[in-house]
Amino acid sequence: MLTHGAATCSLHHCPTPGCLVIGESHHLRLAFYTWADMSRDRRLAISVGLNIVIVVVQVVFGMRAHSLGLVADAAHNLTDVAALGLSLWALRLIRRRPTNKQSFGYHRSGILAAQANAAMILIATAFITYEGIRRLQHSRPVEGMVVIVVAAIALLANGISAVLLNDRSHDVNM
Repeated sequence: MLTHGAATCSLHHCPTPGCLVIGESHHLRLAFYTWADMSRDRRLAISVGLNIVIVVVQVVFGMRAHSLGLVADAAHNLTDVAALGLSLWALRLIRRRPTNKQSFGYHRSGILAAQANAAMILIATAFITYEGIRRLQHSRPVEGMVVIVVAAIALLANGISAVLLNDRSHDVNM
């Protein structure tokens, strides 16, 4: 209960999500949504976009700063982008109805997307190992401040993606 001189205003929750009742009949619609209000597709699409930006930034500045760490993280994030894209595709396939040929529908597409992601991580690991050995043979100084700034930005973007993708379902791709 809020008191303004002689006038009294009480704040109550309206049954409509995002709405407050102020006083007797005044409604205030709050223009905010939680991540959970977004569809899985939308959350995955936003995460894909964030990770594409991370990959581009890390490759550009990793090459400029001579940092295998940034380039390796870019390879890792590229596998994340591919995994998120596959997850988005799998979610759309799973929603299809069963047919005579596909009697269980497309529910296994989520498992296949997870398997493809594991294969991409192995490929990225092989690339990082090769590049690490090559750089040991031909080392160059790394620009540490560039690495710190870019890594901090990537950490923030990855944190946002993690919050977006936090889902209580048992989907192996979320």
